[in-house]
Amino acid sequence: MNCKHWVFIMALSIFALPRQSIAAPRALIDDIQIRQLMQVPERTMRIAKDPRDQTLYLQTASGDIFNIHMPPTDTDIAPLVARGALDSDSGDFSWTQFNLEGDIPVGVPIEAIRDVAKAGSLSDTNPVNSKLYLLNADDNTIMVLPRTVVASAREIGFAFLRALYIDDTGVFYVIRDVERARAPFSKRLYSSADHGLNDTQGLAIGPDGTMYVGGNRRQGDTNIITIVKGVLDPATGQRNWSTLARTEPIPRGDVGAFNHFHPAVAVDREGRFVYVNSGSRTEHGELAEMNGQFPDLREAPLSSAILRVPTDGEELLIPAEAEALAASGFYFSDGHRNAFDLTIGPEGELFATENGPDWDMSDEINWVREGHHYGFPWRMGEYDNPQRFPDYDPSQDPLLQNNSWAKQNNLFYNDPTFPPPPVERFAEPILNLGPDANSYRTLDGQIIDGSDNGQATFTLTAHSSPLGLVFDSDMAMAPPFKGSGFVLRIGGSIASLINPFADPDQDLLQLALEKTPDGENYQARVRRLVAGFDSPIDAEIIDNRIFVVEWGDTRGLWEITLPKNIATAVEEEAVAVLPTDAVLMQNYPNPFNPNTTIEYRVNAFVAVEVAIFDALGQKVRTLIAAEQAPGLYRLQWDGRTDMGLEAASGVYMYRLTAGSQRETRRLTLIK
Repeated sequence: MNCKHWVFIMALSIFALPRQSIAAPRALIDDIQIRQLMQVPERTMRIAKDPRDQTLYLQTASGDIFNIHMPPTDTDIAPLVARGALDSDSGDFSWTQFNLEGDIPVGVPIEAIRDVAKAGSLSDTNPVNSKLYLLNADDNTIMVLPRTVVASAREIGFAFLRALYIDDTGVFYVIRDVERARAPFSKRLYSSADHGLNDTQGLAIGPDGTMYVGGNRRQGDTNIITIVKGVLDPATGQRNWSTLARTEPIPRGDVGAFNHFHPAVAVDREGRFVYVNSGSRTEHGELAEMNGQFPDLREAPLSSAILRVPTDGEELLIPAEAEALAASGFYFSDGHRNAFDLTIGPEGELFATENGPDWDMSDEINWVREGHHYGFPWRMGEYDNPQRFPDYDPSQDPLLQNNSWAKQNNLFYNDPTFPPPPVERFAEPILNLGPDANSYRTLDGQIIDGSDNGQATFTLTAHSSPLGLVFDSDMAMAPPFKGSGFVLRIGGSIASLINPFADPDQDLLQLALEKTPDGENYQARVRRLVAGFDSPIDAEIIDNRIFVVEWGDTRGLWEITLPKNIATAVEEEAVAVLPTDAVLMQNYPNPFNPNTTIEYRVNAFVAVEVAIFDALGQKVRTLIAAEQAPGLYRLQWDGRTDMGLEAASGVYMYRLTAGSQRETRRLTLIK
């Protein structure tokens, strides 16, 4: 999230400033359905799904993790009434049930029950013993004062209790809240007491159900990014939490929320690696001391990077010194101001949303590749950082808004010691071909809609703050949405004072992606689909439904349903003729150095293992070991062993095990 936005968000959290923001999302094209499912807990920042069963989970900024219970839509939930007769000697209840819309047992005061059900009465006095009984709808219990529980949902026979009525003979009637029973709800499963982090910014779930949480630990004037994992114990159903990796201390800058320590996390499809955003420690590469420390520091080696960590590690330490970091294997890519959201695309590629500074340049979405530098702080969007140049005068800069936080705090200044770029060529952001979210400001101050002159932009209108990036990787949607990316913009909800662009946001965009002709980048047709959210902050996708979480007052969880793909006769025929067995393809390139790709197909839900063996038959690397759904899969081997060591040159075997079937092929590693 852009820091100018985060400053305001944190102010809302701390000072509870009054706002009149009520979300009213509306579809901008036909065939899109929208419904609000529930209100999410306060300070919810992330939503993620378990790929095994599609269960959704929420994470708050303070470390709480909730699961979302989604009642089946094809199950009728009856308006039940539980009837409880109290044994005066034992104090125990004997419960039976009947349907409020069915046959009513003789002697039941049905009209009185209907009245209290309509009113939602949560207390009543028992005329037999003159005691007041309370219905606790939050934990589904009946209590007698002061706070003694006399009956629970387990004994009553259902949850979601709406009302309580006690008749003249002391018989209890508890009415089910059908509306609540039919609605999704969340339940807290874990907190900082479980995983040890109380400043959490990232949540991802691997193919085996392991949870990965990215968070921060403050240490004086430094920050330690920490990734913990919760491995599910199938015997107990509990998660065993441990530290996967942590960084050595990263110096913080005296720039408030422009310390972009928002460790978003993403897991690759094979469950082998976790990617982590470290975030920059500056607004745009200026000098940033902290309480007299780090006086000559701009970005640190560990900041403004995306890191890659093997999921099978324990207590890994990511070094802060540049040479040690480069040699560690953890350093994946550089030049990211604030990759607030990371996600894996349909082809297993990593993508990241990016947020620009308090300067009118485009907000980026990047295809992130190992070893590439994405420009920050030398280049952002389509422009070079003006502070790089010796003749820069911020008072004459038409892209710098006078009421921006960075301008008011003199973070843009003439800076003759700004270092030269570390590489000759930076990786470019994804191109936006229009028609939406493509306004830009020229260096002489003009604001232009890229659709008016056919100009592609890198990627979205300035100050959009893109986040919540998801992909239709399962090809579950009908054209023209099939296989697309979708991204949210939190944008002007909290940046209107520095946003001069007449480009509405707080919306959901479609990114119809395709490779550029040279294959070196992606370009996208970008279209607005849904508008009217209240500070949307994250999204998840299941089949043809996109789930959107809001940070604003509404705190809504919205379900956006797009048209579902219907297989054509050709597609159905292609599926019908698939072989029943798994198929292992020849790797490519072969011979190879340093990486090779292995493809295979499975045609049933089955336990899959793909492993590398040396000439003596010793296993040197397990690429995947997980339950997988039918489909085509693609893995990469980087020529390293399970210990992270470089394998020797030579001929190796790679073997696919799918259930009881095995298939082996040869590959050659050269140095």
